[in-house]
Amino acid sequence: MDSAIETIKSEFATWDGCVLHSLTFYGDAAGNEYLEGYNTWGDPTYEECIVFTSSFHSPVDTESALDHAFYEDWEYTGWQWYLMRNDAGDPWTLITWGQG
Repeated sequence: MDSAIETIKSEFATWDGCVLHSLTFYGDAAGNEYLEGYNTWGDPTYEECIVFTSSFHSPVDTESALDHAFYEDWEYTGWQWYLMRNDAGDPWTLITWGQG
């Protein structure tokens, strides 16, 4: 779980002006459900999925906010992060993220 969190934080660090407030494990059921659906159409397929939700504040600067298609100076909640891998020794791959 820690390595998945680090993967998310690495991506989030590229979002200039955004401030992460929380990152919460969403539960096994959400990961299993997404994994099942993804593996019917995804390429490649995976063995494990983990899902987190987050809250963060978007940039006050209009230009920075628009760079990420965010509203300026806005509090986002329920933002979901989906990561997958095949084996416990593999790094997590960030598959998708967004407002859930």
